[in-house]
Amino acid sequence: MSLEEEILKRIKPTPEEEKEIMDVAEDLVERSLSIISEMGIDAEPIIVGSVAKGTFLKNPDIDIFIRFPPETPREEMERLGIEIGRAIIPDGRENYAEHPYIHGVYRGFEVDIVPCYRIEDGSKKMSAVDRTPFHTEYIKSHISEEQKDEVRLLKRFMKGIGVYGAEAEIEGFSGYLTELLIIYYGSFMDVLRASQRWKRGTRLSLEEDKGNRFDDSLIFIDPVDPKRNVASALSVDSFALFIYAAHEYLSKADERFFFPKKREAASYEEIRAEIERKGTEIIGFEIDRPDLVHDVLFPQIKKAKRTVAQRLNDAGFTVLSSTYKAYDDKITFIYELEVHTLPSVKKHYGPPVWHPNSENFLKKWKNIHKRIEMGRWVVQIPREDRDALSYLKRTIPDANLGKDLTEIAKKSFRVLSRKDIIHEHAMLITEMLFPLFPWQI
Repeated sequence: MSLEEEILKRIKPTPEEEKEIMDVAEDLVERSLSIISEMGIDAEPIIVGSVAKGTFLKNPDIDIFIRFPPETPREEMERLGIEIGRAIIPDGRENYAEHPYIHGVYRGFEVDIVPCYRIEDGSKKMSAVDRTPFHTEYIKSHISEEQKDEVRLLKRFMKGIGVYGAEAEIEGFSGYLTELLIIYYGSFMDVLRASQRWKRGTRLSLEEDKGNRFDDSLIFIDPVDPKRNVASALSVDSFALFIYAAHEYLSKADERFFFPKKREAASYEEIRAEIERKGTEIIGFEIDRPDLVHDVLFPQIKKAKRTVAQRLNDAGFTVLSSTYKAYDDKITFIYELEVHTLPSVKKHYGPPVWHPNSENFLKKWKNIHKRIEMGRWVVQIPREDRDALSYLKRTIPDANLGKDLTEIAKKSFRVLSRKDIIHEHAMLITEMLFPLFPWQI
């Protein structure tokens, strides 16, 4: 038995499990129909996503869409969709993508109840989720039974290496994109082989390609909406990681690509020894975590990490690496710096000697020695912040970290020293100082 066959046995639901999943999905549809009838509204529930397409792994999420007539006002569609969702899952949580939906647990399965519009053409969508039923029907009509198992292998491989999911936290491959790749190339192994020819901007299409321009890492034209790139959420790092992981798997297949081992944190002594060996310094900060959905929160977290790194670089504390972790109650940011203490002065360029502003420059720095380099005035001026921790403490409150994080940071930020980080975030600092790909653990 090949490794892929062994993996498939672990990830594919048994006939009994598949029957239970479909029973739950059909039960949800029946409950939805009953509630819709009681409310006396014009709407219809349908099963979408991997469960409808037959490409699901064990313990899948179940997606039920409630489709409303196109003439239904947007606010009413959203309100009624939430009412139906709450009636089906009373303790469900209201989440928000482009519009609200209900997420909860029903008979042991994660479930989303999502309102959308009933449209006739996937390219004429009125809200972002309206085309999803068309995606479901396209896959069902174009994928073979054998290819459904190939999708399962590709999904599990992507999960194992950390690039599965189009949400903002991951910026990886969506389930729909995974299915299209299998239809396009034929099998799991064929996708891996083909990826070795991919370059940034690789363009794929199963149907008509009208030549719309996209500036994305990978371009896969949506067969139900030619104006859309299915791979638009895929970051260049996730794209590159998949290509490299595929190369390594083709070189030497290993189950760790599908099921990576759990990593242990390095000891305090190991971490301290590595920092001292490199001669770098570790600092960081943490803020309270706001109650935001992931697709709103994580773009701001990533912006905050970049913004602070840029400020540290501009101040002279060169950032070698950085990372973050969103815990249940807080968000932690960590930076590895080339230096953490700077000289008391820094070089400051003025205008060219012949420039009209030259006189003002000389007056401003009249008590400081000056010289001319390449025709410009140069002085050494006092440095405002010599210590990285004190600079971090001063710069966080006025940094633009994102719409919601900026205000939270002003009230809740806490600067972290090397000692704080090693004691409180050993795994996070281990992953940053000793980077390993998931299959290498």
